[in-house]
Amino acid sequence: MRALRILLLFGLFVFTANSYAANTWTGYKHITKIETGASGGFLITFDTSISSACSNSSSDDRLYIYANQNSVTADGLKALLATTLSAFNAGKEINVLYDNSSSRCYGTAITVSN
Repeated sequence: MRALRILLLFGLFVFTANSYAANTWTGYKHITKIETGASGGFLITFDTSISSACSNSSSDDRLYIYANQNSVTADGLKALLATTLSAFNAGKEINVLYDNSSSRCYGTAITVSN
């Protein structure tokens, strides 16, 4: 019975860990360009590489932030764009939580360095 409990707990841990394994942080990076799209989403280009997983257009220095991708809502998208634009205008670096299981590396959260 004890072995069964341990096995169940281990299985729960493994499945829970895997469900969050795709999101990772970029590390603080300098923004070189922000592109907005007609759908309301935007693309952030950094001064250095993010990950080889983010090579959607032969470049691994950019990621996308779109509503309905990686748990971003329409209101969340507006907040993330405002944060990105503010950081860019202030010359601050940002750290983005993104999904590295997609070649577009959809972002979901942003922190700004001081």
